[in-house]
Amino acid sequence: MDNNGRLTLEPVSFTLGIFKQSVRRTAAAWRTIGYCINQSELSYKDGSDKAEDYHFVLNEILKPFKQLQKSSLVRDFEDKKGNKVRKYCIFPILQIIGDTEGHDKLVCRKAGYTRHHVTFCRICACPIDETDNPDYKCTHLNSKEIGDAVENDDFEYLDQIGHYYFLSAFHDCLYCDPIRGLYGCVCSEHLHVNQQGNFKRTIKGLFSEKKLIPSERKRRSEELANVNSNDARTSRKHKRRKTNSIVNYAESEIDTDTDSSTNDVPAQDVYQKPQEKEKQKTRFSPIHIPNVSICWQKISEIFNASK
Repeated sequence: MDNNGRLTLEPVSFTLGIFKQSVRRTAAAWRTIGYCINQSELSYKDGSDKAEDYHFVLNEILKPFKQLQKSSLVRDFEDKKGNKVRKYCIFPILQIIGDTEGHDKLVCRKAGYTRHHVTFCRICACPIDETDNPDYKCTHLNSKEIGDAVENDDFEYLDQIGHYYFLSAFHDCLYCDPIRGLYGCVCSEHLHVNQQGNFKRTIKGLFSEKKLIPSERKRRSEELANVNSNDARTSRKHKRRKTNSIVNYAESEIDTDTDSSTNDVPAQDVYQKPQEKEKQKTRFSPIHIPNVSICWQKISEIFNASK
């Protein structure tokens, strides 16, 4: 890499799965077997030609590793008793570490992450139109089906899954997953998929508003205005009914008290001026005071009986 970060190379390195995680995180546990050039500085008119050249270079780097996988490695080991035991060492691929763009290049998937592309993921054949359907049955891809489609020139199937018309340089390698092969070891990486992907999009979807086109924004604003106006009319009707019921209740209470106390109070208190009677109405509330007193009396009785 140069000082400006433009002339870069892509290293192809490996380590052994028998090491502990703490050992695998050190630089001494890794070995580099080759480098791929940075194709961004090269002039390519077709993305298929660019991907095919990338896998041609990668295939040349992986040739010694493929030969080792086919021939195996014979070594003599000592057991706990000191006896020599001959072992045949086989080196299948467990996982290929990389980001989303790099994994898509390794499986020969056509680059693209918008709704205009056919598929959504590199390891399954789920169409992008069905990604919001929880009942859709996903079908995982495997190396054998892809290899048969390329050999038989099944371009319709390859276009359906968004695959180029050639095989990956990792296609004929030996894997720990013999069925899915390459498509079973290009797992999603935690940084971009979760921390920079799912977590951020979940928060944005729950707590922010998506940008709408002007016509859609106008339609939604009109619907919201109609709903608010209907709610306002309903609220005004409810307030008028509530006010009328309170006034009627207060008037009935005043009439009841007046009838019951006519013989006990002087005439000047019974026949009040309209203004004074209006002031008396405001002293009444929807809460019936005798009912509150009765409830408090019952609570006091229960409390005293419990002592």
